[in-house]
Parts: sequence; C-alpha cells; structure tokens
Amino acid sequence: VLYYQNRRLAILPSKEQQVILYLAEHIHQAVSRKESLNHIWNNEDAGDALNTCISHLRKYLSEENRPVLLSVGRKGYGLIK
Repeated sequence: VLYYQNRRLAILPSKEQQVILYLAEHIHQAVSRKESLNHIWNNEDAGDALNTCISHLRKYLSEENRPVLLSVGRKGYGLIK
C-alpha cells in the first residue's frame, strides 16, 4: 500500500497495511478491537501495537479526499469514504 508523505511516495509498514486492508474489507462497518487483533496478530495481546497502527494510519489518512478512520464507541474502528 502506497501513500504520499511530504510530497514523496512511501510504503506503509506491513502491519499497518494489514490493518487498513482489513478495515477496507469492512468499509462502513465497525470492526471490534478483538476481531482486529485476532485477524491480524492472531491473539489479543497486541493491543498497544494496534493502537500504534491506528495512530499512524490516522496521520497517513489525514489529507483531503482520503477515507477517514473512526473510533466507534465501545465497538472498535471503522473506515468510511
């Protein structure tokens, strides 16, 4: 997955790619933290890693005309166009 950072083309790190692609597969739906952790890390002990990925993805997606990554209260995360 490619994105622009400071007018340069860059590649998302592997786990961040997996998170954004998983959320894109469920666009306009809330995906629970547990579901994300199980799918991407195969366990629930990677909560800090998921938080870091979400934080980085929000920075990457903050430019105009990009999908928006939302926190869905007590449900998880969602990606909208």
